Order: sequence, then structure tokens, then C-alpha cells
Amino acid sequence: MVKVASQNKGFKYILTVIDVLSKFAFAVPLKTKKPEQVLKSLKDIFRFRKPVNIQSDKGKEFVNKIMENFFKKQGMNHYVSQNEDVKCAVVERFNRTLKSKLFKYFTANDTTTYVDVLNEFVQSYNNTVHSSIKMKPKDVNIDTDHIAFKNLFDGKTKREMLLKNIEPKLMQGDNVRISKNKGKIFAKLQ
Repeated sequence: MVKVASQNKGFKYILTVIDVLSKFAFAVPLKTKKPEQVLKSLKDIFRFRKPVNIQSDKGKEFVNKIMENFFKKQGMNHYVSQNEDVKCAVVERFNRTLKSKLFKYFTANDTTTYVDVLNEFVQSYNNTVHSSIKMKPKDVNIDTDHIAFKNLFDGKTKREMLLKNIEPKLMQGDNVRISKNKGKIFAKLQ
């Protein structure tokens, strides 16, 4: 969004956060990716929902002393995706959905201003039935999270998933092929 910052009050980036169970999403415009600004935005988001675990990519806005101290102080476990190509799939999918909605809006309204309508797009997303949990993200709470979990994992409970013995497809000594392709994996083909 750097290219359209001048039409958006100087906001160059959008910080996106998503709850992987409920699919409830947040999006906050940022002028910079400085740790202090990202931390302020995360604190605002965590007023509504405070996670136990948080996953991010290796961006310097997430991997630094300021954030490390914050996560530790809050009792949050911070996991960092190590693979450059496979980041945080759930939030990356939300980013694609959000970008798609924004670009359709830009085209329909002949504008590149998004900062004033960003919250409306996020509210729309949170009020739409999600295909994987078969309910609206805003409807998932402590009383209904078990329903979202069952829908997400085909009716299996956490216990059933942990106890299920899955036979490995490969055995020790089997021949396998290893790809030398270091390009982007899981990229959507047009």
C-alpha cells in the first residue's frame, strides 16, 4: 500500500492479525513498521482478544527486543515462521481476501483511498460465514469455540485428533524425490 500512501493520510502498511480458530480478523493502518508503532497497534488489538500463542514472519517489526519483552511480559508464546516462502498461511489468506476487496473497491469507486473504509471491510469479513468453520467469526466465543473447532476439523474433538493413529505413508529406507525448486511454493496460479 506504499504506492497509495499519499491518498491515505500517509499510511503505507496494513498490520493484519487473525485468530486461527475463529478466523476473526483485525487490520490496522500503519505509517511505518517501527516496532513501537506495531506494538501500539497490537496493544489496541489485544484489548479485545489476548492470545496465548502468536505467530509472525521474520520481519524486524516483530523480531526485536521491544516485541520480545512485550510478549514475555504478557505471557504469550511468540513463534516465528522460518521459511521465507511459507509464512503464516491463515493471515496470508486473509490478506489476499482483504486486498481483493480493496482493489474491487478502488475500481468501482475510481479511488485509491482505503484508510476511511478499512474497518468496514474487516467488519464485513468478520460478519460473513467462513467456509471452514461454517459460522461467522464474530459469533465464535468461549461458549461456541468448540463448534468452530469441530467444523474446522470435520467433527473430530481435540482428544480424537491426538489419539488417532495415522499410518505413515513413507517407511525408513523408501526412495523419495527432493525438489531443487527454490521458487515460491503455494503461490496462487492465475
